[in-house]
Amino acid sequence: MLMRIKKLLERNALIITILITISVVVISIVPTDSIQVSVKTKGTDKIAHVLMYFILTFFWLLTFNLSFKKRNFNTLLLITIAIFGMFIEILQETITESREFDWYDGLANTLGVLIAFVFFNILHRKFGTREI
Repeated sequence: MLMRIKKLLERNALIITILITISVVVISIVPTDSIQVSVKTKGTDKIAHVLMYFILTFFWLLTFNLSFKKRNFNTLLLITIAIFGMFIEILQETITESREFDWYDGLANTLGVLIAFVFFNILHRKFGTREI
């Protein structure tokens, strides 16, 4: 079962990762008026930012490590995704009327990137490239 999942991921990793990336952009740019949020707890949006960028980074790391067999691009990949998160924050300020730039959102994005990197490396050390 795990081997079938691994093979599916290897064959479709880039497509899945691009779809996740597009989803992050859409979720980040869609006007907040069209989003129905029932939980209004302070800081909840920061958790959402951490989770989105954790998933985004983790899948890009998987894609580069499973599909392209390129572990040496991890640092560049992390920097690129962190810059991407800040770019999305700038887009929110400039192209939407209901969203604004927030340094704390950018910080939460970067935190998600770093947590994903640490988690990915723990899995990589434990299971090696062939098993994750």
